[in-house]
Amino acid sequence: MGLGLKFGGRALILWAALCAGGCAPVLSNAVLESSDPTLSFEDLRRNPDAHAGKTLVLGGTIIDVFPGPEGVWLEVLQRPLGFRMEPEIDDRTGGRFLVEMGKNLDERQFVKRRKITLATCRRGGWPVPDCPRKRPFAIRVKPAESSVTLAAEVIGKETRPLDQTQYVYPLLRAKEYHVWSDDVFTRPMFHFGFGISQEF
Repeated sequence: MGLGLKFGGRALILWAALCAGGCAPVLSNAVLESSDPTLSFEDLRRNPDAHAGKTLVLGGTIIDVFPGPEGVWLEVLQRPLGFRMEPEIDDRTGGRFLVEMGKNLDERQFVKRRKITLATCRRGGWPVPDCPRKRPFAIRVKPAESSVTLAAEVIGKETRPLDQTQYVYPLLRAKEYHVWSDDVFTRPMFHFGFGISQEF
């Protein structure tokens, strides 16, 4: 089994039962039922052309956003899907893919991966709310990533340069998608301890 999350009829029933309390999936049941439960991202990467016309559910970290003849395109680093089909941000990935998102979309809704710097004042190894001016700050750089989950149709492949190599990208066309956003991606938030924070 590859890294892609697979859905079948029984899985959808189980998902609905588990989420009866309100944790509904972010994609519609109709598009989930139309996806191919046997197609993993690993299989797609191996031979994109062999799976043209099939629909699969996948997700990952948005690396780049760029315009194309038919609208907005995303370059995505594939990630395994977890709770509520949210991409899990860890070291596991099957590679990159390109997906056509459609026309008349605001590119700003797709936040590209970037880094943010968080400053925390510490005392005895713990963050504290009262930080004396003369006390040095503990500075750490944390990657801030925006992710997307989507059901997409395979439309082919494209070879592009990547890190001095020629990389074969699977090409997909989105049918439905959900962008995972976090306030930390869109505005500064300074955290001073347990449950104490300030947003600007």
